[in-house]
Amino acid sequence: MATRRLLPGRDPVRPRLLLALMGVALLVAGCATTHQPALPAAAPTAYFKADIERQLAAGEPLRALQNIWSLETRETARIPADDLSGLRRSAMRALRDDLESARRERRYLDAVALVQSLAAVGGDAPSAHHALLAE
Repeated sequence: MATRRLLPGRDPVRPRLLLALMGVALLVAGCATTHQPALPAAAPTAYFKADIERQLAAGEPLRALQNIWSLETRETARIPADDLSGLRRSAMRALRDDLESARRERRYLDAVALVQSLAAVGGDAPSAHHALLAE
């Protein structure tokens, strides 16, 4: 049987212990950086609704309508349908107000674009002729 020769002053257990401690430290660090639990479902819902309301308040009804459509077509959207339809009505009202403003200010290209946007989102869109010439 072969015997190990030890160097004077060296403990054979110390390197193994140090290696084991490093392994445990890596294991603990790896477990600490795993995926954390997701936010509660109410937080994204409240965020999306507040973001759409902010867009409406900032005069961005087209952006708000785009986000409403996105939420309506997503299966995971947790905003109640009544809330979404109320937000949609508000956005459509703001879009019609923008159309009237563009017409009054004789910004005809803007008015035509808004008529097309109203038609695209399913609103009561007047014809471009009527939208531009109606007083």
